[in-house]
Amino acid sequence: MLNYQIIPAQTGFDYGIKLGISSSSFILSGIKSTGFYNPEDYYKGNSVNPALGLFIDYRINKHLSFETELSYLQKGTRLTEETTVTTSGNPDRIYKSDFTHSFDIRYLEFGVNIKPAIKLGTVQSYLILGSSLNYTLNAMNLLHNNIEKIVFAYKIGAGAELRNLLGVAVMFEIKYIRDLPDFYKYEYAKLKNHAFVLTIGFGLK
Repeated sequence: MLNYQIIPAQTGFDYGIKLGISSSSFILSGIKSTGFYNPEDYYKGNSVNPALGLFIDYRINKHLSFETELSYLQKGTRLTEETTVTTSGNPDRIYKSDFTHSFDIRYLEFGVNIKPAIKLGTVQSYLILGSSLNYTLNAMNLLHNNIEKIVFAYKIGAGAELRNLLGVAVMFEIKYIRDLPDFYKYEYAKLKNHAFVLTIGFGLK
């Protein structure tokens, strides 16, 4: 049962770093497939990448915190499939090989979050409700003219602060991030990013 008596009572600023991993893929809309090309097959897959960030947290009171984040995130997809080929010199022999197609977009993300606190047993926990502005640093295997350089996203998640248990400012968080507008558009489809990000944070104050 949730008890809304929340995080430690102290107020004020804290700051630190967050390290973790992200798991991302694409959401497609406006799909136009042909007999030879299906965007859903081309962009399917999942990409796992490191995540790195800095944060400043202001605890307004024991029930609510406000946080800003500056993060480096990689999103996209990656998929390895087995292909079969033949050669003109030996058409009766089939060769098998693995082919990996990937789409890698690297972002600098500035986010703001509100964190209403909850208490689950003895663990001080909180929800994460926020938004972010994502600036594209680089993109691989996508036409740059079709990429929106700045994309807004929303974030939802939850975290747990283990200061009371460990005696140090350590927190674990999981967040779901999804683009609001399409970050990529071309004649066959529109693409959005969405990702799950798991991080461990260390307060440095």
